Amino acid sequence: MPTAQRLDHSQLPSGCKPAFTMSGASDYNAKALLTAILVFGAWYFLSIGSETAAVGSPGKTQVPQLAMLEAKNPTLNGSVPKPALTYFQGQNWESELVFVPGKLSCQHDDDAPDDVANGSLRRGIHMAKRPIILASDSCPRVQDLDAGMCVMTRGTGQMACLPSLVVLGAMKAGTAEIQGWLSQHPNMYRWGGPSDSGAGEAHLFDKLHSDEELESQWLKEYALKGFVLPRGPEDARRLYTFEKTPRYMMLDDDQIQRMKQLLPSVRLLAILRNPVSRAYSHFQHRCRQGRVFVIGNGAPPPHAGRVMTGESAASALEAAFPLGSSVTDDMVYQMAYPCTPESFDALLLTNNDGTFRSNISETVLDGGILRRGQYYMQIQRFLQYFKREQLLILLTEEMFGDFVGAIDRVQSFLELPYHNYSSRTIVNERGFTVLEGLGSKANHNPYEPMTAHIKEVLTEYYRPATARLTQYVEPERLQRYWHEVADNIDMDLDMEGDDDDDH
Repeated sequence: MPTAQRLDHSQLPSGCKPAFTMSGASDYNAKALLTAILVFGAWYFLSIGSETAAVGSPGKTQVPQLAMLEAKNPTLNGSVPKPALTYFQGQNWESELVFVPGKLSCQHDDDAPDDVANGSLRRGIHMAKRPIILASDSCPRVQDLDAGMCVMTRGTGQMACLPSLVVLGAMKAGTAEIQGWLSQHPNMYRWGGPSDSGAGEAHLFDKLHSDEELESQWLKEYALKGFVLPRGPEDARRLYTFEKTPRYMMLDDDQIQRMKQLLPSVRLLAILRNPVSRAYSHFQHRCRQGRVFVIGNGAPPPHAGRVMTGESAASALEAAFPLGSSVTDDMVYQMAYPCTPESFDALLLTNNDGTFRSNISETVLDGGILRRGQYYMQIQRFLQYFKREQLLILLTEEMFGDFVGAIDRVQSFLELPYHNYSSRTIVNERGFTVLEGLGSKANHNPYEPMTAHIKEVLTEYYRPATARLTQYVEPERLQRYWHEVADNIDMDLDMEGDDDDDH
């Protein structure tokens, strides 16, 4: 069996050929070019000075390099040091393409190259040798695929590459913003192709109900629907695809297993927002969609004034009164956006008899708003199937406080060639850093803040889950950015025990 080294025509199985190789004269030219680059680099540093080439220093010109770059980031108020960042280490980012007949990809014999079968030549998301599988009949099968692999279809010749990164969520935590920024990287290609905003979601794994559905839908409803590269092989040498679907944070075990089957080595990104503010943002998102309703004064007491959420007035009533009631559809009104802060209190704290309770009930009919902030359980579920090093966790508040620093962490996590975003950043009227020319939700006008009372109630509600989250996120980060909900949590707690779519 061939080893995971350079493939030439004599090493390839019948019907396979590399689309890009470097040998003979091309090797000589590459070495000559590299020598010239090194000589120019030495002259540049001696004549200009190393300060202008500092990486990660705000306000300074940054020289793009494909060698390792170390970001020199200061600490945050001297309390939460930023991690040292490293980027792609190599002289050439372009992948060598190895075309593999579809039927060969379904065979497990000595004719299949090691590096094609198991993706062993992978550093970060980069693949030194990138398989391009020529689809035929029922091949390739899900079990023979992985993140970053590409498929070329018969007839149309379309080439689609499976995602190397999946942004899991959370909803209302800035996933559209990170997708927008990352899509501007010269080596990343987002679901659905170029866009002037970060909107757009794939929704594959949250819609699957069986392994058979995964097998029948991954190509047509996922790869070919959103990951077709416009220039085919030329793009496949340098572009890696990604997607974001915030509902993935709520996947059950079977659905996560299906993601693991199709994309075993995928990188995952979870963005977590203070669960208290995330819940209120989610409520206002529902309101903007026309999915928050109130029972009018014409309804019999004690139901008048009750706030509900649902796809429609009828579905909201059915959820609120499963045994039926004297309230009819014509007594229910859709609330205008933005909803009042008091209506959020009413949704979470109203009993069936019309009285108010002082805390969150386990039976609260919030339409799933609150459980999306139980991050510990969501992260724990994913890490039952994926390795910890495959997951990067960012906090929304630290991200919007230093978006360039956050995107640099993502670049380092994926081991991408360093891309300097600083030259395109501007500060909007609300004080947020955004990319010039890219649509941003940070430009939207805010709604009224939640009431102090419900903020206090939700802070206590989320405190235990936040304490458990310290198993995956440093306590200092949580305390700095999430303030009350993370203050005074027991750090020695026994651990034993969008816009985003929303349904």
